Amino acid sequence: MGSKQSRNTEKKLDESSTSSKTQELNIWLFPGSGASTFSRQLINETIRDENQIDACCNVLLSRMEDFDEFCSMDEEFARLKNLNQFDRIPRPREMLTRIWKHDEMRRILLEKYFNVWRLENLTLFMEHLLNGNFDNRLENPLIYASQRTTGFIVHDFLYSNPIIDHSFKYKMIEIGGSRNEWKKVFACFDNVHFLFFFYGLSDFDNPYTELEYEKRKFNYTVTACKRFQKFNPNCRIIVLFTKPDILQSKLKRGVVYENLKNHEMREELKRISNENERMVINSMMSEFFEEHETEYHIVNLLNKEEVNGIKDLIFSGVKSRFPFISKCLRESGREWKPVLWRIANNSKLCDISLIAQDE
Repeated sequence: MGSKQSRNTEKKLDESSTSSKTQELNIWLFPGSGASTFSRQLINETIRDENQIDACCNVLLSRMEDFDEFCSMDEEFARLKNLNQFDRIPRPREMLTRIWKHDEMRRILLEKYFNVWRLENLTLFMEHLLNGNFDNRLENPLIYASQRTTGFIVHDFLYSNPIIDHSFKYKMIEIGGSRNEWKKVFACFDNVHFLFFFYGLSDFDNPYTELEYEKRKFNYTVTACKRFQKFNPNCRIIVLFTKPDILQSKLKRGVVYENLKNHEMREELKRISNENERMVINSMMSEFFEEHETEYHIVNLLNKEEVNGIKDLIFSGVKSRFPFISKCLRESGREWKPVLWRIANNSKLCDISLIAQDE
């Protein structure tokens, strides 16, 4: 009897030590460009059924204003659109696939999308779709196409910190809806350690409406959260600037940043290789953080490697002096040139010849 009680006591001690080792904290993701993608990448969400594939295709098709011009180009697509000629509703993937396989229809589709997606990302989605990667669950279509979050969604997220050999269990709450809806989240969840905000850099060509609105929303929420921080002084406020690849693609196509430029360059942004990209991003950052300066990072959320880098940088507890900057903005092949030139320029040697060939 005594040995049985002893074993039960040991079991309870083991359970209590395990539960104390894994602490449950809360992460809030405020609505923005990439919030859902970020959460799905963190929890490694996988596709549940093929209906999710159709839902993503439907999201992409919903960006189109109409399909009338496509119906005149392709009879099969016209039959797919005319539901009266079928005893079933056509699956959205059939319509999207039909568009993609038709050269002229695909060209029109890409023209309609260039302000929404980087063309390479849409191409990547279609490659996964046609190769069956979504059907075989090798890729998750929701990473590439999803609708805005409404209400709030709760995910469980476990992070094992390799530095201190400690596990942290998070509840990750995607917050949608209006500001009044956010108040419910403030009331329902405490012990919040991270507040994430998201803004797509690709919206730079519409700065007055997009950037100004996001800045006001950010300032309002940060002010409210700082009141909340009286109960949680360790809470970190982080802004993730997303879609740097689309910003880069737009600038290369000649899209002009028409808002006020700030020529006082931030030290941390000097790592961005291209001068035009650096100036545009610096101007956007200066305006966005005009009232509240917080921790921020620039990341391509479709790149799993970058998301993992952000995850370790943030959740390990090690605060970096400089923000994470997406590798698409840092051309590693050119970084050696200014370094070598600086070394040579400061050298007293006079018999050095530099021979370099640009890419």
